[in-house]
Amino acid sequence: MIGHGLAGAVAARTLRDAGLDILVVDAGTPISATPATHVRNLDMCRTDTALRADLVRTLLRPVSFPPARSAEAASPPVMPDGNGINRVQRRDRNMTAARTTSVFGGMGILWNCFAPRPDPGLEQWHGIDVREWELLYTRAEELLAVGADLATGSRRQEFVLNTLRDNRFPAAHHAPIAARAVDGRIHWTGPADIIGHAPITVRHATVRRLHLRGGRVRGAELLDSRTGVVSTVEADIFVVAAGAIRTPALLWASGMRDPNSALGRYLTDHPLAFAQVVLDPDLREDGLGACVEVPVDRDHPFHRLVVSDGHDSPMLEGRVDDRLILSLYWYTSSEPRFDNRFVFDSAATDSIGLPQPTFDYTLTHDDRARHRAALDDLRATAALLGPTVPTSPPQLTSPGASMHLMGTTRMSITETGGVTDSFGRVWGADNLYVAGTGLIPVATAANPTLTACALAVRTAQAIAHGTHAQ
Repeated sequence: MIGHGLAGAVAARTLRDAGLDILVVDAGTPISATPATHVRNLDMCRTDTALRADLVRTLLRPVSFPPARSAEAASPPVMPDGNGINRVQRRDRNMTAARTTSVFGGMGILWNCFAPRPDPGLEQWHGIDVREWELLYTRAEELLAVGADLATGSRRQEFVLNTLRDNRFPAAHHAPIAARAVDGRIHWTGPADIIGHAPITVRHATVRRLHLRGGRVRGAELLDSRTGVVSTVEADIFVVAAGAIRTPALLWASGMRDPNSALGRYLTDHPLAFAQVVLDPDLREDGLGACVEVPVDRDHPFHRLVVSDGHDSPMLEGRVDDRLILSLYWYTSSEPRFDNRFVFDSAATDSIGLPQPTFDYTLTHDDRARHRAALDDLRATAALLGPTVPTSPPQLTSPGASMHLMGTTRMSITETGGVTDSFGRVWGADNLYVAGTGLIPVATAANPTLTACALAVRTAQAIAHGTHAQ
């Protein structure tokens, strides 16, 4: 298992529960005593929410930036010394806000822990039967500990729910959270919680190449992150769960470079409208606070999320109580298109030595129209909840700001339509599988994390029971 994020942890746990021996390899640096635990569970982050927000921002690193215009004539260094600088990146085709991370557990220790199911009719891929989707989502929710209404009793939660339901959104409800109550505190789900006490071997190392020969992976080339020793690990099955950027980068570095294939293509994102508002001081309270969602519908293709995750901007100089700030996230969808893609270059590498991607990404007229409609809808909703935070007015964010990248290793029914089959097995490679949001082949506005974990369950079950087939 290459990658110890959420999807990798779900697949590893499912395989181990089926009796298979698992080696999990992750290139990231552990930042906690229990590697791959969520940053929200760290004592320093529990007592200082602004510190948590600052830590998350620091750990999310830029993927691809063109050089500053004043320095274009110079020759900036390639990654990792260049901090994402990319001499061939076009500004008008960049996913400017896209970020990756190099911590142990990946995005699984940084995510917001909201785990909604997509709408079965509007956002769910029909290559898998709806009844099977139900079973997969249920199991993924069990592994992620999704379900408990942890905001019960919160006056902020009741205010937001009642305001939305009474005015515009009768379907507003408590957003499903991947967390559980432990000793009177909320414990947020990270990869370490999914693995639990299952006897799984975890190794801190970087996989920079898979050795493909005769339609099979014969071994993975590992670089030990501490000693610098290079070795080869052999296994019966290889699963790459390194994220929507680094998974296709690893496959490309391993020789899968057909320019007409879907690898790194069909890149989609959630164009995001965002704002923060300030609640009435009477609603000041400690605790989780508001966590409300309004799902998509045919007339409003946005996934709306209102949460008490605000922190005082340094520009406000402490003049707003963090507990009174609501963050509004309106996620929309972008249509999967073959021309939206990464282009990889072996001459430039990222911070762990994989090929650095160059984005070739644009939005269609319809994508932009949905994005603008989301902003209008958000602006009207924000006015119901309170005055806008001066530093966070209703705004359209830059491409990649949602951190929800999808489609770059997409599933397909036929070999010409994607990178893997419906079980996540890479076309043309008998023992190579992929897990993560890169598999999602359809436009969706809902957070893709739960879907990626549901697909990881399906992949692992297919491997364990030998039911996969190309």
